[in-house]
Formats: sequence, C-alpha cells, structure tokens
Amino acid sequence: MKKQIVLVIALVAILMLASVSVFAPRSVQAAIATLIRDQDAPGRHPFTATCSAFNSTFASNAQCSMAVPAGQEVIVQSVSFVGMSDPTNANMAFSITATGAGNDIVPVQLVVNDAGTAQPSKANFPGTQLAWFPADPGTNITCGGFIKGEEAAGELGLSCNVSGYYVTLP
Repeated sequence: MKKQIVLVIALVAILMLASVSVFAPRSVQAAIATLIRDQDAPGRHPFTATCSAFNSTFASNAQCSMAVPAGQEVIVQSVSFVGMSDPTNANMAFSITATGAGNDIVPVQLVVNDAGTAQPSKANFPGTQLAWFPADPGTNITCGGFIKGEEAAGELGLSCNVSGYYVTLP
C-alpha cells in the first residue's frame, strides 16, 4: 500500500512539473514583453509632409523642402517621389537629406529609370522607398531630383512625400 501511495505522489508530482513547464513559457514571455515593450508608442503621432518644385532657371536639379515642426522629432518611415524631365533623359537620381541627432544625413539615394508613362512628351520617374531615419525639431527634410545635363526653366519637376510619425519632445 505504501508503495502505491508513493507511486501516486510521484505521478502527481511529475504531472504538476509537466504542466508548469507547459504554462511557464507563456507567462515568462508575457512578463518579458511587458518589460521591453516600446515605451514611446503612446506618444507617437502620424506625420506626413509633401513638397514639389520645378526648376525656375536652366538647371540640372530640382529641390524642395518640408519643415519639421519645432519641439517634435520626426521619424521618417517611407518616401515616395515622382520626377519629370525632358523625354531624352533615361534616369533621374533622387536624394533625401535631413538633420538627425545634430548631424547632416543622406538616408535615401536612388537612381530611377523613366517609367515611359508620359512619353513621348516627358520622361516620368516614380519611386517609393521604405526608410527609417530621424529628423531633428525645427529643421528641414529636403528632397532633390538630379539629371545629367541641364533643362530649360519649367522642364524639370519633382514632387516628394514623406510619412512616419513624430514624438513631441519635452
């Protein structure tokens, strides 16, 4: 009889240990997730900005800027753009510049080929790029489109859109 009681107790102990090992990882994972969750998530607010420009003189580039509001750090997560130029241009280089952590940065540089959708009257250069970069409060995010050679006034155009979120700084 004593042997059966010891066997039953041992079996119950094994079952309890097995059930703890099955349920413990979930509770441990939940505790870890609570400890490391994103602390600024409640303070994030959507941010989008758009700019456009046409060259006003004989030039090989068009640039436009988007202001970052004072007191708000912006995190850019995507950039979309479209450029237009004379139909003889086969590609356009795009760049985004910003000031992040007090330093000038160029987080996006792309060369885009003519999509052919506006030919034969214009060359059209659309693009989208996922990104992640900060822009300091009170600075500008600048978008530039560059071609080989120069265009007459009004022939070279650019439109840019950035999106992400901002966090209000104390």
